[in-house]
Amino acid sequence: MNVKQWIAQGKPYKIGIDLFKELNGSSTLLAYFLAGENSLSKSKLHQELLLLAEPKTLVQTEPAKVEAHKPVEESSNKKFILEDLPNEVRHVNTLRLETFKKMAALHQAMCGIEGNSQKAIDKRFELMVQIKELDRTNSHCWEQLNYYAEHNTLPPADGEFNPKNLSVRELVNLEKTIPTYITKERKKLQQVLPADKIDAINDSILKLELQLTQVKEIINGLPKISEFTC
Repeated sequence: MNVKQWIAQGKPYKIGIDLFKELNGSSTLLAYFLAGENSLSKSKLHQELLLLAEPKTLVQTEPAKVEAHKPVEESSNKKFILEDLPNEVRHVNTLRLETFKKMAALHQAMCGIEGNSQKAIDKRFELMVQIKELDRTNSHCWEQLNYYAEHNTLPPADGEFNPKNLSVRELVNLEKTIPTYITKERKKLQQVLPADKIDAINDSILKLELQLTQVKEIINGLPKISEFTC
């Protein structure tokens, strides 16, 4: 199979990796692709296979794309306009953008680590784990945004977090403590855990990150002392 045939078949990820091996692709990138499939790894695999097949015509024929998650589309004849979204939906969109930017930065850093020493392998693996975690969060954000586009509301959640009912003291305390909780949850992912446990921890991290974003926005919107008149 050649690259054109692979693309025609829908670019199956595992077959793409086999094709990358046959074309003697970079061992560093191969390790990245073998770590797991996500939006960035799929896009990078597509780009690299095109480079290996037709290095002289890549720029003209196939610009690099990130085949991420299906973008939010129009629903009920209403456009999905960011400025008109309620705060909780904008929080989700902000987290979506932040996780994507972090994935791109980590991917670039990982590709810059050369060699097959144990230190280099360990460092690449560490970055791969972070990318996969961020990709999962990014996917969840897309699911929520697409749900909102269709139903004009976010998916229902049990025990919904509502910082608007908290005092300033409680908000400030949460701004300090939530990052600590996030760090503790992420440390758990460094252990060897079953898949369902990893999913539960990632769900917890996502909820904490959304809560922190909400808390910070409310605090930033509070009037400053200089704005009060005597």
